[in-house]
Amino acid sequence: MAAIAGIPGAIALFVCLRRGIAAALIDVYLPVLLLIPDYFRWVLPGLPDPTFNEAAIIPIAVFFVLREARGWRFSLTDLLIVALALEMAYSEFINTNYSDSQNLMFDCLANIVAPYMLAKGLVEPKGLRVRFAQKFCGLLALVAVISVYQFKMGTNPFQTLLARFFPGQGGWVTTFRYGFARIAGPYGHAILAGVIFAV
Repeated sequence: MAAIAGIPGAIALFVCLRRGIAAALIDVYLPVLLLIPDYFRWVLPGLPDPTFNEAAIIPIAVFFVLREARGWRFSLTDLLIVALALEMAYSEFINTNYSDSQNLMFDCLANIVAPYMLAKGLVEPKGLRVRFAQKFCGLLALVAVISVYQFKMGTNPFQTLLARFFPGQGGWVTTFRYGFARIAGPYGHAILAGVIFAV
């Protein structure tokens, strides 16, 4: 059942082929990133274990490299981003094992390198700043409205809907203050949700 985590990847591939990379980034990746919890993984033996948003960004990043990377202008920040990802994976490798470092390296590529590359190579050069911001704010507004349920009822609907497909996986438990649930939305914990809304 956990294979449903790969569905956003198939949708992103379809949108890349039909409407282009920018449409896939804004209309597929952003909603998946902001509406679906990233603590649910499709566990694949011997391979990295993708989350929904990681599955969505991989085809978009591949299409970007194949079609748009010719005009890439390298900078010091590019080197620092790649160095961060490599250092994190290497640190994990020397302190744990290959399997964990493989998963962390995949996470770094899909959650650090690929979003950075797509933001630098698509958002500003293609004039997508306003469209990106509108979609981002609209999705967070939707999360806020849905999260009223958690505030009142104490259960996280984002987690509840998907937990049955991912036995043994899940986010933090709902915490309470003054008798009210602290909303976490699809972000795992109330503090992280607060940081995302503040940003």
